[in-house]
Amino acid sequence: MLPAGSRRESDPCRSIAVVPTLTARAMSHPIDPPGTTHFRCEVQPAHRIARRRRGNGSRRFGSFRRSASTRLGRSRLVEELFTLRRPTGISLPMLNTSLGRFPSYAQWAEQAGFGSVWTYELSRSPFMAMAAAASRTSTIQVGSAVASAFSRSPWRLANTAADLQEVSNGRTILGIGTGSPKFLTDFHGLAAPERPVAQLTEYIDCFRACWQYLQGDDPEPFVGQTYSFTPPLGFPWRRAGTVPVCPPVYVGGVRPRMIRTAATCADGLVGYLMSPEYLRQVVLPNVAAGAARVGNDPSDLDVVALTICSVSRDRSEAWRRARIHVGMYLAASSAGEVLARFHGFEQQRETIRAALREKGPGILEHTTGDELVEALAIVGTPDECRRRLTTYQELVPTVVLHTPYVAPLSADESEDAFRSIVELLGPAPPVGGVTG
Repeated sequence: MLPAGSRRESDPCRSIAVVPTLTARAMSHPIDPPGTTHFRCEVQPAHRIARRRRGNGSRRFGSFRRSASTRLGRSRLVEELFTLRRPTGISLPMLNTSLGRFPSYAQWAEQAGFGSVWTYELSRSPFMAMAAAASRTSTIQVGSAVASAFSRSPWRLANTAADLQEVSNGRTILGIGTGSPKFLTDFHGLAAPERPVAQLTEYIDCFRACWQYLQGDDPEPFVGQTYSFTPPLGFPWRRAGTVPVCPPVYVGGVRPRMIRTAATCADGLVGYLMSPEYLRQVVLPNVAAGAARVGNDPSDLDVVALTICSVSRDRSEAWRRARIHVGMYLAASSAGEVLARFHGFEQQRETIRAALREKGPGILEHTTGDELVEALAIVGTPDECRRRLTTYQELVPTVVLHTPYVAPLSADESEDAFRSIVELLGPAPPVGGVTG
């Protein structure tokens, strides 16, 4: 992965460097109850280390190790992607845009030099959107940030991931999360998990057993507290040879325990609404602590910051869209609750929630304060956004620019927001703009 704190090229989206060494030290943090121990990470200057060699990756979880991704067929090319900082990613405006537009959007992002395009699970399938994005592209990675794990079985997810790997020719990043308890109970009629972190770890173990079996291997039966998989003997309908590479598995999370868990059982961490201060004080120390717990190199974990980005040559319009999106996420998401507590925005959050209940989303552009937007988003003119983007890139391997899409923004406004990110912040935007 590309380094934080090292010399960079003039284009902030294309910088290359070496990931600094993270050293864990005990500390406490107000985000957790008194007595909770976390770690502080110290960053070695990049000039003191050459390219890091990957550790032995011996994270044991169940009958698998995190390095199992190599045994499951990850190619040398994919391994190299994990040793260098990834180019900037961009998210699709999923909620208010026609699925038929996604192939063009992904093509625009690829033309402009973005390294990845991301979907997420709301009221449509993130996997259908990923397939659409892959259909008209050839190099850009397609990822979910994130899909609900517990609403589908590990076997079903393994089959879906195999389809995505086939249609994308191995460009899939599989981001999964626990989902909010209300999402599971209200929409799926499922009981909220009592131990969501442990259940997600077990889910990933079982998924990898399923994947091995799909590829033609004969793994041992997997038996966990919640999930199990018994490979049937003589099953003739496997996909051996058609999907050789297991996609990297990323875990969605913003709380310290989930961050530490991602460093023990996943290839990456996806978090949204995370400010540079939160990344520095909470995310990176907990990545280091989780990796240290199982003897791994913290730089093995790809940390993805999904960050609201509203850019325009019309500064007032960029800020209007950002206020709407930041306000909705702060009020309605679990990450909003966590970040509000971290930054001391609890009162502002309650004010936004009360205004939403009384007057609806149209009030967000008037209720969300500028200090909230400044803390939690990349917003403003192209020059302002590039400077802010660099701040994130100095901290984490991957930054995904999250397109404003929430109501009352229209489909046309979301498309304009997406196109503006591509054309104004793309690493290599085509002369004359994107086409397709």
